[in-house]
Amino acid sequence: SNLIVPTKLPTGNGVWTLNPGLSFVATSDPAIFFGSVSYYYNFNKNFPDISTTMDQIQPGEVALGNAFQYSLGVAFALNDRLSLSTSFADRIQSDTQIRTPGGPWTTLVGSGANVAIANVGMTYAFNSKTSLIMNLGAGITSSAPSFQLTATIPYNF
Repeated sequence: SNLIVPTKLPTGNGVWTLNPGLSFVATSDPAIFFGSVSYYYNFNKNFPDISTTMDQIQPGEVALGNAFQYSLGVAFALNDRLSLSTSFADRIQSDTQIRTPGGPWTTLVGSGANVAIANVGMTYAFNSKTSLIMNLGAGITSSAPSFQLTATIPYNF
């Protein structure tokens, strides 16, 4: 197979993507409601070799599946320094398609995904410039990671 362990790590998916989106925030003391919607449009790209067979060169065009993403959540202020939040995010990606020069588009079965994650989080403000944001996400669909734990300490200059 031509699909072997890479000799260098990729820094992206290999194609340009356009990602317009909208976000909203609404307060209803002590709650803050938030959400977003966005669309990922991946531009098609020609590659010098899309063959999966070793020593066989086959140029071709790849159309990565486009995606739609949305999220909804609410945060509750417990006091002037601490808030708790819960949210849901879902990204639905269509299948990738490939074609050889002059050939028809072929769908790569199983290349699409539905990544849904439920999150709970906490934000604590140490002072007016520094805070701690902790978030635990649990995957709901088979394409999502089982869990994600993130910690961020933003600093405002």
